[in-house]
Amino acid sequence: MYRPVPTSELSDDGEAPRTTPLRPWRLLALVVIAIVGVLCLAVALVRGRARPALAGADVRAALGLSVAASPPTAVPLSLPALRGSWRLGLPQTTSKGASSHEVPALAVDGQGRVLLEGSSQESKWHLVQDPNGTIFSHRRRADGWVLDRARSSLDVLVWRREGQGVELWYRERYDSYSDKDVAIEALGLQPDADPCNALEVTCDGGRITKIALSSPQTVQGRDVALFGRLPRLRVLDLSHSKVEGNIGSLAELRHLEVLDLRDTEVAGDIASVGAMPSLLALRLGGASSKSKIYGDLSDLRGLASLTELDISAAMGVSGDVAALAGLRHLEVLRLGRTQASGNLSALAALPRLREASLEFSGVVGDIGSLAP
Repeated sequence: MYRPVPTSELSDDGEAPRTTPLRPWRLLALVVIAIVGVLCLAVALVRGRARPALAGADVRAALGLSVAASPPTAVPLSLPALRGSWRLGLPQTTSKGASSHEVPALAVDGQGRVLLEGSSQESKWHLVQDPNGTIFSHRRRADGWVLDRARSSLDVLVWRREGQGVELWYRERYDSYSDKDVAIEALGLQPDADPCNALEVTCDGGRITKIALSSPQTVQGRDVALFGRLPRLRVLDLSHSKVEGNIGSLAELRHLEVLDLRDTEVAGDIASVGAMPSLLALRLGGASSKSKIYGDLSDLRGLASLTELDISAAMGVSGDVAALAGLRHLEVLRLGRTQASGNLSALAALPRLREASLEFSGVVGDIGSLAP
């Protein structure tokens, strides 16, 4: 549609002004400049909001677990920061699993020299100084092991060597390092795992207090004696697993409250657990008659706090039920398919007894004698 050009828009010679069309390459240049400007602004904002690296990761970060949802953060550890006493965790291999042996303490001085219990002899564990004086991805020991900086902390150093797995150094003040070594070996966990994060394990203050297996296959063929090296253990449930060994290896667990070894390959005399002062539940029976547990009921009379006793299908267990009359807190008693003997009337002395299973045993008498 034709539009008259206003007089104000006319040039001095009375003609309409000419416009120069915007060429495509100029338009492209303007777009590129705009994009670059936006990117520069974004980078500046990100740098302004970036948080500094963590200066001290906890034990979980050191052992390879994520902290919240953040990726592992490398912890800069100077050689002076490593000064002090350390313990060497169990050496592990990737092909044959984990094994443990006693090793002396390691003393690290401010220059990275490692002494064995104060000895001045040369050590294969001397730390190699880097130009920056801090531990980075290329931090090495004299014997060639490399530090995993993303998983190490002020309390735990994680060393790796190709084809030889993982080696852990625990600072001396970290008193539960032995618990972790035992649990890693006993439960077949990854060498740098944190047992306290496993479904089977509960910890309190860094010490393992409960092991209740969700997958019994994990301990197949392992010796129950491994678990006897966890002094703060309160609950040990290895039921329906193929764990082996002698029940006597658990006798020193003074804090143990629940011991469940039903349907396992564990053998031994019940007398070995008859003096556990904190025991509340003792389950050594099973659904089969293959139990390797044996002994006399009288050896359990010292379990004054016991509320549950299950030795079902342990054909090697015998004795008169009258020996249990002093267990005043006993609520559940299962002695079916054992060689237990005596008269039911002896159980009338148990004021809290609410369940008694004595089928296919030698216990006889009138059930009415148990009526309140």
